Amino acid sequence: MTALGPLPEDLPNSAETAAILGIKLNTLEIWRIRGNGPAYIKLGNDGRAPVRYRRADIIAWIDQRVRASTSAHAAALVAAQRPRPREGCANKPAPARNAPWLKSNA
Repeated sequence: MTALGPLPEDLPNSAETAAILGIKLNTLEIWRIRGNGPAYIKLGNDGRAPVRYRRADIIAWIDQRVRASTSAHAAALVAAQRPRPREGCANKPAPARNAPWLKSNA
């Protein structure tokens, strides 16, 4: 690393990152869309701007997936798939039965 920041070889592209992880490029792209993969950097504002990964983020992402048993893996999957409550919907009272805007009251 230099005073200016990471060197280009410290920022692998998608194909290089997929090779580091031992997965297909398409899998990494799908993970990026779903937010499942390592953190990435978009070099520009254009949708076609290049994507790069920091090696430290790749290693941190791998470290987050260390499991001691299959049950630990299953628990992590359940926690990750648990639906999050939508904002503003919790404890919202039901409309009154005599609310004029309800079709059922017509």
